[in-house]
Amino acid sequence: MRKLFALTTLAALIPLAASAADVVVYGKVNTSIYYEDYSGQRPKVSLANEGSRWGFNVSEKLTDDLTVKAYLESGFNVDDGALTNTGGGNAGSTLFDRRSILAVHSKTWGEVGFGRMGSVRSTMAPYALSLAWLDPLETNWGDAGMSAMFGNDPRGNNTVTYVSPLLNGIRFGATASTAFTDQEADHTNKNNRLVSAAASYATGPVAFYIGGTHIRYGYDTASGLADKAKGIEREDATAFNLGMTWQATDTLKLFAAGQYQRDWRSSAGWNVDKATTYASDEYSAADRRHGIDGLTGLLGFQYKIAGDLRLLAKYVYFDGEHKMADGSKVEGQRHSVNAALEKALSKRTKIYWVMSYFKGCDELKVGGLTGVTGHLGLEHNF
Repeated sequence: MRKLFALTTLAALIPLAASAADVVVYGKVNTSIYYEDYSGQRPKVSLANEGSRWGFNVSEKLTDDLTVKAYLESGFNVDDGALTNTGGGNAGSTLFDRRSILAVHSKTWGEVGFGRMGSVRSTMAPYALSLAWLDPLETNWGDAGMSAMFGNDPRGNNTVTYVSPLLNGIRFGATASTAFTDQEADHTNKNNRLVSAAASYATGPVAFYIGGTHIRYGYDTASGLADKAKGIEREDATAFNLGMTWQATDTLKLFAAGQYQRDWRSSAGWNVDKATTYASDEYSAADRRHGIDGLTGLLGFQYKIAGDLRLLAKYVYFDGEHKMADGSKVEGQRHSVNAALEKALSKRTKIYWVMSYFKGCDELKVGGLTGVTGHLGLEHNF
């Protein structure tokens, strides 16, 4: 009832808001028949939600230079219409889980946003400057997307982001969160904080992208735990990425990217925060103090075959290690090959077919990380 009342009230206020500001309602409805066949598991077919969302872009011009903006976006499952969960345990309780931003924009000095958002290094709009532009599959289709193999920044609460205007082909920005996983605790040392920076440079058909993130995990001195819910004391995490794209011809665009990470919590399906990981052994809380050190590399392309038909493809390789409580290190590697065919039916609607092959080695040589998946789907934007 409370959700229905909130949505009804919001809908009633839209005409009033439109009289004072420009309000754009947008969204994407995307679903696919999803096939997965992982080693050691029975193949299965399901109806998958592929990042469906709706939202508002609101703006009001204050002067010739200054504009106030708001970005509100909510994710939902096509399967049953339920709200999605991108914030950790907030399913059904957070309306604008994908982003909730109030911003001030200047043509002269850029834009500053406040609220819940992705960082400038992440794959999440509206401030993504680095990883999002290095994926030939344009961060789509779950296990085929960038986040499946690269260490992506999480969406963060209590966040401030600055993005510069475009200056001689260069755009740069920075993100800082005082407590990205929750509201701020009463003491700074209890909060999980994030600082990120990224930049892009385009010259003719070539573009370069760079980004770095440092996550400092909070520590509760009373309990000796960094996260009471998980019971884990965690080392701070760092990641850097560098990449480029080249529009070689009118029909062919090439991609190359790499990432270095230290004590990152999750990469290539290897998640050390889970009590039982995809890896072969169960980790104790002490084993999970350190994250994953490693390197990730990507090569890919986009090719326009004919008319509105595109082929998108990439190969990604991950090689990393994890330090256990006794000081020993376990190693893991994973290969990922992804290809997609897209056919535009109109400016807003397309059909697609995606195939992916994964192979895990050493610590990642387990059923859940080796196998084949496929998507056959339909996407409509409004």
